[in-house]
Amino acid sequence: MPCASANESIMMLLSLLDQEITELEVLADLVQEERRALSRCSIFSLDGIAQRRLHTVHQLEQLEIRRAQLADRLAQEQGFRLGQEGLRRLADRLGGQIGDRLHAAGWRLTDLVEEVRGGMAINHLALSGLREHAENALRLWQDGGELSLYSASGVRKPAVSTARVVAHKG
Repeated sequence: MPCASANESIMMLLSLLDQEITELEVLADLVQEERRALSRCSIFSLDGIAQRRLHTVHQLEQLEIRRAQLADRLAQEQGFRLGQEGLRRLADRLGGQIGDRLHAAGWRLTDLVEEVRGGMAINHLALSGLREHAENALRLWQDGGELSLYSASGVRKPAVSTARVVAHKG
């Protein structure tokens, strides 16, 4: 049975894990919000989302550092080193309801990290597609020869018929 200070440390660890889970849920929501902004081509809202995401990531980094230090200290008090398995190994060692709660928190963290990574990968693809579309549109406007909407110096040419633009676009 862990001593009183160990119990306090375990409760602190569970609290830190809950905070990490909450911050990862916020991050997952921001990734979804970013996807909606990308689908609407709402470029101006992306900056605000990026700022909030950066803040959340910073919070997560701080929580992760504190959690790792606390878990290491608890493991040392239990007479072992965490190694690669970290939280799961500590949960196995502590066992009982505390171990079950640590396992559940660890699995939830893993699921959320995978969700965020997957969402960010999708958003990256969407952003790449938007960038490619914008680059193609600029090329059409600037480098389209007689079909170009602007001269090489940036001066707008007389209106080009829709049929010519569509024909050039393919």
